[in-house]
Amino acid sequence: FNFSHNFKRVNLTKEEYEIAKKIKKENIEISFYDIIHMLFAKQTNSVLITRDNFMIDLAKRYRAGVKKPEEIL
Repeated sequence: FNFSHNFKRVNLTKEEYEIAKKIKKENIEISFYDIIHMLFAKQTNSVLITRDNFMIDLAKRYRAGVKKPEEIL
């Protein structure tokens, strides 16, 4: 990945990791990994693709780009 033009390695900052833990504590019905993906989408100015309505609402609350698959076709 380090030498690829198609992929970029991203890491959460310590602050983002703390935000992820706070979100998880407040939203037990969502996985920590989904929260991490949402924060990566926000950090990289990317769009998170999901059909999970709860995840869509959460991403919008945290101003992360999110769309359903049928919205990008």
